[in-house]
This record gives sequence, C-alpha cells and structure tokens, in this order.
Amino acid sequence: MKRLSIIFFLIIFGGLINAQELTINQTYYPLVDTNRIWSTLYQTDDTSSPYFVQKTEFVKFSIDTLIRDKFYKKVFKTNDSLMIDWKENGFIREDSLKKVYYLSDKNSNEILIYDFNITINDTIKLPQFDAQLVVDSINYIEIGEHQRKQIYLSSSNGSEVWIEGIGSLFGVLNSGLGIPCGGSYHLLCFTENNNLLYQNNEFNTCYLFTDITEEIINTKIKVFPNPVEDFLIIEIDLHYGKYYYLNFYNVFGTIIKSIVIHKGYNRLYINDLKLQTGLYFYNIYDVDKTLYSGKIMIK
Repeated sequence: MKRLSIIFFLIIFGGLINAQELTINQTYYPLVDTNRIWSTLYQTDDTSSPYFVQKTEFVKFSIDTLIRDKFYKKVFKTNDSLMIDWKENGFIREDSLKKVYYLSDKNSNEILIYDFNITINDTIKLPQFDAQLVVDSINYIEIGEHQRKQIYLSSSNGSEVWIEGIGSLFGVLNSGLGIPCGGSYHLLCFTENNNLLYQNNEFNTCYLFTDITEEIINTKIKVFPNPVEDFLIIEIDLHYGKYYYLNFYNVFGTIIKSIVIHKGYNRLYINDLKLQTGLYFYNIYDVDKTLYSGKIMIK
C-alpha cells in the first residue's frame, strides 16, 4: 500500500511539473507593441582614442498604417535623452507565426528580422545583415515576474541572444548583426508601460551622454536619492539665470510634471512629486539650454 502511494505521488508530481513546463512553453510574448521603448548603445572599440564615439538610441513603435494590404506599426527613433524629438524610421509587423518583419520605407520590400518559433538546431536567414544563424540552445529567463523564452544563436560572424518580447541584445532592430567591425551594440534598457523590465548590468543606465559640455555641466548639479521613495533633493551650484525649470517625462516623452526653481535655492527638497511607480526622465534647464538631464526610479 505504501509503495502504491509513493508511485501515485510521483505520477501526480511529475504531471504537475509537465503541466507547469507546458504552461511556460505555451505563453508567448509578442515583440511588436506600442507600449514599449528600447534603448541601445553603439560605441567604437577604443575608448582611449580621440575618435571614440558612443551613441544612445531609443526605439518605439506607434500607430498602425496599411501598406500593400498589410498592417504595420510605424517605427520611431531618437538620440534625444529626453525622448522628445522622434523621427519616423520604417515600419514593423508581427504575424501569427511569431515572425517579425521590417520595412525601411513604403516602396521597399519587407525583410524578416525575427522568428520566435524556431527550435534548437534550426537555421534562420536574416537578409538585413546577410546573416545565417543557427539556434544553439533555448532556455527561459524571468522578465517582469514572467518566464520568457531566451534563444542563443550563432553564425560565422559571432553569436547573439534573443529574448521573447524584447528582441536581440544587440538592439531590437539589430538582429543578425553579429560582431560589427570597429564597434559594438548593446541593448541598455527595455521598458513596458513605463516599467523598467530589462537593464543591462554592464552599464546600469538607459542613456550614456556623448556631449562633453553636458558632462561638465552635470558635475555642478546633484539629484538624489535614486530610487526616490519619499522626497527628492536637488543641489545646484549654477548662476545662469533668474529661474531654472525642472520637467519630468514618462518613457514616451510626455511631460508629467513641471517645477520652477528660483535662483538662490542651492538645495531644493521636493516631497510632493506625486508620480506613480516607474522610470522617469527629467531635465533642468534655463531659457535657452539644458543644464542637466537624467533618469530616476520612483518606488
């Protein structure tokens, strides 16, 4: 009787495990969505070179548009740290087979940039960078309290990783890139509905400044603590004008809150932000230029 009970328990326990695995495998997170923003860093290899370049780029998808009887989302890009000045940069769509296609303009032909239905040992050809990738392995990673498929691929140009619903760790539009000569691409952050779901631990930021002038100015202003729980402190040692202005933006570039800072306030306490939990960007500026910009997390 005891032996039968053990066998029965093992059957039930094994069934629960299989059911759990099946549930994970059946849950699919689409890539193309209008509530998401990706930030990607490009930098040249030699950081000590006077020709060293690094650039952060944000990508988002927006309204539907009909092109040759197919619905696409518009693709927008910006290098603006405040994500205000967006420029249209192609079109993207995802079909029921978990394949994602990109269209550079309305007169060009669409190209395959993802296939999230591939399995181990499958080969996928991506015309964008003339890449032929082989699936080496697949596992699952927890993103925002949910398990998502993580696909490891390799080619003659190197290897890369795709995460379901996020895309390539080279950047959402850089699948199949491999190892570019003289530089590298890194996905910095992925946000959904103003919530930070992925951040690259190597950089620990969603935007890297490239303007030397900004860096010099930044040393004269301090904004802390970060994350913000009860209050925010701003220390200013600048005397550019009569007033300073502080704007907070959500991840879509919309101004959520504006504050006027009077000259002479070297240390300002703000305890009434009234912002919902999530990631926000901000800038401090006078009449004609931005003096400081950055990001904060609201707990």
